[in-house]
Amino acid sequence: MRKNEKVSYVTNDTTIRKSNELSLSKLQNGLSLQQVQLLSYCIYSTQQKNKTSFHKADFEKFFGIKKYRTKDAFDDAKALLNLSLAFADLKNDNFKFRNVFQEIDYTKGLFEFTWTNILLPHILELQRNFVLLDLMTTSKFTSSYTWKMYEYLKAKHGYWNLKFTKDEIYKLFAVEDVKSYQGNTTMFKKRVLNPVIEELNELTEYVVQCEEIKEGRKVVGFQLLWSIGNVVKLASKKQIDELQLYITTMLDDMDVIFDLSTAKRNEALDLLDAVRKISENVNYSLEEAKVDGLRTLLKQYMKKFQEICISEDVQQKRPEFYNWLEEREDS
Repeated sequence: MRKNEKVSYVTNDTTIRKSNELSLSKLQNGLSLQQVQLLSYCIYSTQQKNKTSFHKADFEKFFGIKKYRTKDAFDDAKALLNLSLAFADLKNDNFKFRNVFQEIDYTKGLFEFTWTNILLPHILELQRNFVLLDLMTTSKFTSSYTWKMYEYLKAKHGYWNLKFTKDEIYKLFAVEDVKSYQGNTTMFKKRVLNPVIEELNELTEYVVQCEEIKEGRKVVGFQLLWSIGNVVKLASKKQIDELQLYITTMLDDMDVIFDLSTAKRNEALDLLDAVRKISENVNYSLEEAKVDGLRTLLKQYMKKFQEICISEDVQQKRPEFYNWLEEREDS
């Protein structure tokens, strides 16, 4: 695997996970970009919210879709219901197809769906060998081709180059039946391959190059070469809100310091200044790796502040917070 200098930020609030097997399958072949988005939002609802239903308005807002008509919902749901996992090893006389959805219902803007049992292991209880997709990144893609290649590269973690025959790369993008591409490699590159590479290079952590494989003057395949940048996980909204609760609660107790002796007051002011400095860095660009350290510091400061108040028999303004804190420490 080759590395580059790009940095990509993701947050657990907008990510989904799919097994490598699912990402490498022919599942998405033939789906439009909007249908891929709908499928991904079904996975998002299941993983993030533990729900198998969502409102059309939430789907529109998430992907920035201006108007999603009932006719669009009908066509897209029909395409998803016909989806199947396809695994084939024709050399060994083996193939299998498995449906993805058992049923999809739509009533006045509410989608309700049921996964088949065979699909659930590919999106739930994933311990290793899975693809992590940030939907805020993929929502910027302008075609399902880019989405497919992005997942494909992620599932090929550890690789840095692959060779495809023309038939193989056409099948990867599900354009093997497009007659205009069969005898016109230039058109395939212009309409499919080149736009995919441009979007991956512009919008993702990857830097991708493509080289033609020729026999004489005839293009018989392609070699993809890529490098991957650093993917940084940002703190989730839940983590940020928790840190903000610590900070707000302690700063709200500021009036208490005027009831302290001079020495203890100065000590308390130092603690409050430390909390203010932490608060300057607690926002939605905070890296997840820093959350535990900040949480530990804030808990230490609060405990010390509580000890100062107790030592001088000063009543804090928000004693209920410390009961809550003790409960958290015991859990």
